[in-house]
Amino acid sequence: MIRLVNANHGIINKFLGDGFMACFGAPLSDGRDTQNAVRAAVEIAQTVERLCSEGRIAPTRIGIGLHAGTAVTGSVGSDERREYTIIGDTVNLASRVEQLTERYVAPCCS
Repeated sequence: MIRLVNANHGIINKFLGDGFMACFGAPLSDGRDTQNAVRAAVEIAQTVERLCSEGRIAPTRIGIGLHAGTAVTGSVGSDERREYTIIGDTVNLASRVEQLTERYVAPCCS
C-alpha cells in the first residue's frame, strides 16, 4: 500500500497500529493533491480486493478516510525529540471519517 501512496505523490506521515496516515500536497503540492489522494485510495481498495479474491490474503476489511483542506505541517518537538507532523481540523475529520468505516463498510471478499 505504501508503494501506491508514493506512486500517487503522497507521503506516509506515520504508522498507526494496523494502519497509516498519508498526506498529499505537503510538504510540496503538485496542484492535484485531491485527485492524487482519491486515486491512491481507489488503488488501495482495488489491490486489497484483488489480493483477497486471489486467496493471497485473508478476507480483509479496510477503512479509508479522506478530507481536503488546510493543515499545519512541519517539525514539532524539541532538541530531545522532533518529528515531522501534520495537524489540524482537516486531519481530525479524515480520522473520524475513517473511524466510521468500521461501522458502515462491509469487509472485502465477504
